[in-house]
Amino acid sequence: GTAGGARYLRVKGDMEEAVKSSKINSVYLIRPAMIKGSRNTPGILECMEPCCWFACCLCLCLPSRFHSIRIEDMARAMTLAGLMEKKGVFVLEYDEMKALFDPNP
Repeated sequence: GTAGGARYLRVKGDMEEAVKSSKINSVYLIRPAMIKGSRNTPGILECMEPCCWFACCLCLCLPSRFHSIRIEDMARAMTLAGLMEKKGVFVLEYDEMKALFDPNP
């Protein structure tokens, strides 16, 4: 419910802040909107997604960071990010993840 969603966002935000403040050289914060193919994503959401996208494309109100990503593509992006030798804190949303595994969109 709503309380659970708000709690999740607070805990995730607290976790991200704790990781950012750690002494880890390279931190990648993965922020998928919805993960397709995940056991934790209710099937009904995956079925409804095309309908929602059609409506949102008509009004152009949904930024690309809210695009869903296949679990295999997210894993590929995480692996490729982990192999990079960049230092710092990086946030990977849809566009950044896609750019890692699909350099020619």
